[in-house]
Amino acid sequence: GYGSTSDTLVVFSAQALSGPWTPHPMNPVLIDLRMARPGGAFVRNREGRILLPVQDGTLGYGGGLGLSELLDLDQQAVRLSQPRPVDPEGDWPYPKIHTLNRAGMLEVIDGIAAVRKHSGKQ
Repeated sequence: GYGSTSDTLVVFSAQALSGPWTPHPMNPVLIDLRMARPGGAFVRNREGRILLPVQDGTLGYGGGLGLSELLDLDQQAVRLSQPRPVDPEGDWPYPKIHTLNRAGMLEVIDGIAAVRKHSGKQ
């Protein structure tokens, strides 16, 4: 099947950011609720490996975050490793995490928590 926006990864390429964009011949390259939805931008680790934060949707939106290594990227295939879970530690106040991004020395983590809304009625 074609999956949905929550479990499907499609890839496009272009010579310039302004396009034109070309879909990967194998699109959709992945249909998997555990790892197809990106949870941030690609990053390169200290060993030079390229990692993609991925959302684990098996427990619902924000159910978990993992890091998958980009193993292959060419016209024949796009292959990611099975995700390694990212578990928040320390004083992380939110039960769910779904985004991890880095730009230089800045890291951003996005978590989800239930918030009670007051109706304003007494």
